[in-house]
Amino acid sequence: RGIRSWDDLAECDPRRIGKIPGIRDLAIPKARARALVEQRSILHSQHNLPLGVPLLFFDIENDPIAELLDDSPAIYLWGFLYVSAENVPGDPRAVRASPFTESSIFAETPDGTGYRAAWEQAVAEIDRRLAAEPNLRIVHFADHEWNRIRDCADPGVYGAPERFVQRFHDARIDLRNRVRDSAHLPTYGYGLKVVEK
Repeated sequence: RGIRSWDDLAECDPRRIGKIPGIRDLAIPKARARALVEQRSILHSQHNLPLGVPLLFFDIENDPIAELLDDSPAIYLWGFLYVSAENVPGDPRAVRASPFTESSIFAETPDGTGYRAAWEQAVAEIDRRLAAEPNLRIVHFADHEWNRIRDCADPGVYGAPERFVQRFHDARIDLRNRVRDSAHLPTYGYGLKVVEK
């Protein structure tokens, strides 16, 4: 009979299915199907952010139309939310309401000059924080920010200080991977706008 629907997948016995090319463990897609069919989140493990280290939450906004027309990054907003190590104590229930530092960098003009200037300011901000706090972790959601950092750092685009891309990579935490690895959600994808619902 086979698996022909999400209901079939949610109800199947993985031991009776056998090997399926490209799928190592049928238990994971089965649990995701169960979350979809039952329309509920299923927590299967806990992946916390590191405690007791400073965190820099990082997000960007870009203009995909401008990027298609110009074939170069058109990032007009670089957003940061800094949380000091003192505000991320060992006990997650003890997080204190205290000063979080928010900052944004906007491209002043919607063109290559404005985007380059915003990139340079963002790199300086990230570099400054990494130099001041070597244990800083940069938190983002999905590959978009990481891919854009690499694109912009390319010497043929804007360039970046030596080892900047490696330092950024070593400090980064992708929240999407943490969510995907810890919960099966009643959604077809794990994009930020889908997950936040």
